[in-house]
Amino acid sequence: MTLAGDVHKHFQESHLEYSGTQMFQAFPEAGEKCGLGSSHLTHLWSPNMKTISIIFTFVTAFLSLWGKEKAHQMVYIYNKEVGGYQSQSRWVLTEKGDELRIEGKSSKGQTTIISSPDRQTKSFTFQSTNQQNDYMIYRDGPYLIASGIAEGQPIEKSYNIRSKPWFQEFDFSLKPFILSQAQEIKFYIIHPKKMSMHHMVAKKREEEELILNGKNYSTIKVKMSLTGFKGMFWSAQIWFDRTAGDLLKYVANEGPNTPTGIITLLSKKTAASS
Repeated sequence: MTLAGDVHKHFQESHLEYSGTQMFQAFPEAGEKCGLGSSHLTHLWSPNMKTISIIFTFVTAFLSLWGKEKAHQMVYIYNKEVGGYQSQSRWVLTEKGDELRIEGKSSKGQTTIISSPDRQTKSFTFQSTNQQNDYMIYRDGPYLIASGIAEGQPIEKSYNIRSKPWFQEFDFSLKPFILSQAQEIKFYIIHPKKMSMHHMVAKKREEEELILNGKNYSTIKVKMSLTGFKGMFWSAQIWFDRTAGDLLKYVANEGPNTPTGIITLLSKKTAASS
């Protein structure tokens, strides 16, 4: 199988809490340890201290409510068809604060991705159902560090990508690009089994109308390939919703003389979780 085919196959398969109450309850004990009696503590409890207490309690309540903020969830179901065979994958995107959690489940295994608000990957974990692939990739400053088991073999690698973007699952990570005025974007991806690093490029082509499951979409068609001369040997055509930025359709093969795979969005729904 070619390198481009492996990238294509990866895409298809993976498809301070503060307590003011506790602090002030501990205050008498602290005073006793310092040799201060109750009268000393009463003297210390001045109007200024009371003001500080009120402010502290307010901040504590605010942080508590912020921590209980409901997360926004989106659930996507995709269908994959290759050589007459079909399978489905379910993806749940949970957005809360400055973190986006992407969880995918298919017959091949389970994927968990943590991303920043701009959809750059922070960590990627995959566990296959056959236990031959169980690995994690995470970003530490300019470095991508991969470790675990790939194809049944232990593996440990690291790569320096400086400040460049890393999109391990570009189906969801390209949303900001789709909604922007930029015409192309380059990013890094780690080979899911060999753990080798590759440079990809996505280029906007044209706008098209797409009918999918009886629904009309205004889309932006994107061509994706490896950078450099490798881009001549493989590419994928992807249609994204021009308004929502969702991946609607993906078409590519795994290399020469391999069947074309088609991935389409079956459904999308909104949910809320605590």
